[in-house]
Amino acid sequence: MAEADDPFERRHLDDPYPFYAYLRTQPSDLIEIPERGVFVAARHDVARAVLRDHTTYRSGLGVQWIPVDQAGIRATFIENDPPVHTRVRRAVQKWCTPRAMADMVDVVDGIVEEIFDGLVATGGGEVMSTLARRVPLRVMSEWLGLDLPDAAATWADASFRLGAPEPPEASAEHFAGFLEWALGDGFASVRTNGFAEAILSGGDDERLHDDERFVALASIIIAGLDTTVHLIGVSTRASEPECEALLEAAEASVHHLEARWSRFRPTSELTRINERAGTATTVTPETFDLVAAAIDGWHRTSGLFDPTLLAAVEAVGYN
Repeated sequence: MAEADDPFERRHLDDPYPFYAYLRTQPSDLIEIPERGVFVAARHDVARAVLRDHTTYRSGLGVQWIPVDQAGIRATFIENDPPVHTRVRRAVQKWCTPRAMADMVDVVDGIVEEIFDGLVATGGGEVMSTLARRVPLRVMSEWLGLDLPDAAATWADASFRLGAPEPPEASAEHFAGFLEWALGDGFASVRTNGFAEAILSGGDDERLHDDERFVALASIIIAGLDTTVHLIGVSTRASEPECEALLEAAEASVHHLEARWSRFRPTSELTRINERAGTATTVTPETFDLVAAAIDGWHRTSGLFDPTLLAAVEAVGYN
């Protein structure tokens, strides 16, 4: 059986993707992390098999570094095995079906458009605070039927950090803020007929029992926020030097193409082609490809797309 470094080493936390790639290349289905006393299923097929094999592998003992019997609390969904897991999953299943998610599409689109419009209006903003955090907060609030405060994303992050080795000292304090909110006005102010109200009432057919209700709603909030915040953040994040380099390259490319193809520049290649209309003219490979694509578009649309409109647009004053 293969062994691997501790994934919680600083170098792996700073950039985990090379370590993930290394794990996936290992021939063993399970890779031992000796420093942590655990085994890792790094490939999708292995992880899928592990999750489906409830005889060999158990979630009910705990899925974080601290076992359930030591933590004193059990995550309703991810730290139960069948038949308990089947029961609690069915308690909320009808609110998570493809049809239920489809009903949320317009809501999600509206929230994203509103936030992006605000970013454009203000000339941009910091991705994590204005986008990666705000979108999940707004969507989860609408889906669940309760108003999640801005601090909820921090609470969710703290919860996951508490389940990892050597959590930061501030994590416990931050998570305590979530408990104070949830046990105070937070869960008490759920909207009528919403998903959150249904969970706290026991879910479908009241399948959730006792403290499973509170933990189930807390789990959905924490997992939904933390996972989505990081997905958006990772997909949009780049280091500052990388961003600057990409922006500089994009700006240079725009200036390059404008200089080559603008009909408003007397020295551009497009201007030279127009001036020599009807005469064979040598062009750069980029311009040749552009003209070829324009002609292909004209053929494919039977002339609806017409790249030869110069005279017509000049006639209406577009000069």
